[in-house]
Amino acid sequence: MQLKFTNSSKPGTAFMRKLIVSSAIFTSLLLLTCSGLSFKVICYRQYNGHLNQEYQQRLSLYADGAKSGEEIQNAALVFTGGNLQFALQLNSQTNPNLILSNRKAHCKMYAYVFVSAYNHLAKVKAQDSRCKVAYGQFYWYSINLHQFLKFPFWANHDVCIIQNKDEEPLIVDPVFYDCLLISPLKRNCNIL
Repeated sequence: MQLKFTNSSKPGTAFMRKLIVSSAIFTSLLLLTCSGLSFKVICYRQYNGHLNQEYQQRLSLYADGAKSGEEIQNAALVFTGGNLQFALQLNSQTNPNLILSNRKAHCKMYAYVFVSAYNHLAKVKAQDSRCKVAYGQFYWYSINLHQFLKFPFWANHDVCIIQNKDEEPLIVDPVFYDCLLISPLKRNCNIL
């Protein structure tokens, strides 16, 4: 009988550990304070995705009774989080229906689904608001938080920006809400 000694750590374990620690630090800063937190928009993504009939019907179950902008936002967040699981994937879909059928998504795909859900509900509920996908970077005061996350995956981050007629823009991050239960980054988070 011959004993084989193998390394118990799997390939990629160190990478995942670094990723988790970096994510925890980033999240801790967001949880501790929104004071001084801002999001610098690099660009808005051109996006006009629509949910198909099946997903519109599912969404309506989440939005039953929703009337205000905040209730629509919460329904879209719960729908998005309830139908997706976060995954580190380098490739991404833009079609919200394909994203929902695959169930695995990262920040960009979460944003596409949330925007599709929110805009559909806003239209159905006759709300004068629009949501769009933006990508950029978070800053805490003047410090770019992304410089501490040395993974290409974290170079930029996708969020959703809701613009109501008479209010300041609202930043919503469906990934933070789904994975970390962080409420939307209220209007005290500046958009640069």
